[in-house]
Amino acid sequence: MIRPFTDEILMGGQISSADLEDLKARGVKSIINNRPDGEAPGQPSGAALGEAAKQAGLSYAYIPMHGLDMDSILASVEAYEELPKPLVAFCASGTRSAMLWCFAHINELGIESVLDISLKAGYDLHHMRPALQSYKDQYC
Repeated sequence: MIRPFTDEILMGGQISSADLEDLKARGVKSIINNRPDGEAPGQPSGAALGEAAKQAGLSYAYIPMHGLDMDSILASVEAYEELPKPLVAFCASGTRSAMLWCFAHINELGIESVLDISLKAGYDLHHMRPALQSYKDQYC
C-alpha cells in the first residue's frame, strides 16, 4: 500500500509496472526502489521496473537496501535532491525507504523532525536515533 509520507513523498510496499500509470495519473514524477531483487517470488526486478518507469515517462532510481550502509544512504541523499517530485519510495513494507528518507533529510530537518514525520506516516523509527545522530555528527 502506497500512502502519503510528506507533501511530496509517497511511501510504501512493493509496486508493479501495472501501478505506474495510476501513480503517474496521481501526479507522481519519480520512483525510488529500495527493494533488493529476489526477496519474494513474483517480485519484479529492479531493471524491469526501471524500464517500465521509463516507458511511463517517470524518473527512476534503484537503491536496494540490503542493510544500512553508506552507499545506500549517499545514493538516497542524491536521489532525493535530484529526482523530480512528487515521488514514490518503496521496499517490501516501506520501512527501509522511510529509514533512507530520514538519513537523506536529517541535515535539513534535524533528527526529531525526521523521526516525527516518519512516525506520523506510520513508521516508528525511534530506534534509529543513535545511527542518525552518528551520521549527522560525521557527515552533516
